[in-house]
Amino acid sequence: MKNWILIAALATLVGCGIGTEPGAPEEVLPSLVVPKTSADTVTGELRESREFWQARLKKDPYDFIACRKLASAHIALARHTGDEKHFTAAEDALQESIRLHPIRNPGARGKLAMVQMAFHRFREARATVDEALKETPDETWLLAVRGDAWFGMGKYEEARDDYEAYHKAKPGFSSVTRLAAVRYVFGECDEALGLYRQGVEDSRGTGANNEAWAHLMVGVQFLRREDYRTARDHFGDSLQRAPDYFLAMEHIAETLEAEGRDADARPYLEAAIAIKREPELLVRLADMDERAGKEATTLHDEALEILEARVAEGGVGHLRSLAEMLMDRAEDLPRALTLAKQDLEVRRDLGACRVMARALRLNGKAKEAVPYVKEMLRYKTPEIELWEEAAAVFEAAGMTAELARLQGESPFAHAA
Repeated sequence: MKNWILIAALATLVGCGIGTEPGAPEEVLPSLVVPKTSADTVTGELRESREFWQARLKKDPYDFIACRKLASAHIALARHTGDEKHFTAAEDALQESIRLHPIRNPGARGKLAMVQMAFHRFREARATVDEALKETPDETWLLAVRGDAWFGMGKYEEARDDYEAYHKAKPGFSSVTRLAAVRYVFGECDEALGLYRQGVEDSRGTGANNEAWAHLMVGVQFLRREDYRTARDHFGDSLQRAPDYFLAMEHIAETLEAEGRDADARPYLEAAIAIKREPELLVRLADMDERAGKEATTLHDEALEILEARVAEGGVGHLRSLAEMLMDRAEDLPRALTLAKQDLEVRRDLGACRVMARALRLNGKAKEAVPYVKEMLRYKTPEIELWEEAAAVFEAAGMTAELARLQGESPFAHAA
């Protein structure tokens, strides 16, 4: 396993150009100015939109279109702030829109499917969007929503087909970024990056929320390539367009953490946590404290408590995170395996297969993990966690020939 780790540490993605040019000019880190007033924030603008449609519905509670508009504001708030309560409010508004206008209301059904996917109810979402498509087949944007449901379930070929059909009917920001996501899964990282860059161009003028997200996704591609400087530039562009965007903040911190610059990373990470006290972010802050020789048990325990509460409330979207946290802490490994199995039933995507393989391996069942390894590597997706777990499984199972072949096939197998 040590050899594999060394290879991964030295490696470069084949065809993806990892690395920053030597002699780069001194860097100025992205400005971190947490806005203090609603007028300064995307969140504030979205809240104003929500309040407008709430007021409209008070005047006319039978306005099914206002219900949809209110739901849209809640969905945008949920995505921008990470607060899942907005998805619940959106679902209530969409169900009311459908109750008021049950026939030919594709806008409500399509958005309802989006909300269902936010709660990882992918099969339910696909049924919802299928019903809408059957009733209004000319609404081609619904193909994108159905593709998202397929993608969430790990049905990537089906997702690709729907995304391509949608792009053919309505090319633009929404279609190219979806095509980029599926291209990355199929190992076409250069094509994915090109499409995400096109998404940045296509997002211009569509609103700060879209523009910030588009820049964020380009940054993620460079983060995956371990080109932290370029990634940080794009995350800075994202933050410039939406100064209250917690994902841009935490990704900037992530690049700095990867470079061993905890002191520079901390302000960004703490700002992100102030907006959304997310367990994974708390763990990163705790790890940062431990590297500085500080006590971090309280933060670790708080992160676990938050995840436990979310799963107890029925949040199936958090099963994977809880399983991973238990494995990271080497606690209750049989329960981690149970959670991994439950997650696999909800969404059999590449990540679910990886977590299942890890849980089996850590529970002393490495040979049982092999089928999940093969499933998660079926597209040669250049995601280092997939390949590292595969190597760990083959090593634990004593499959030396498979381990050697894996290292030869890996997109990380060629040293820089």
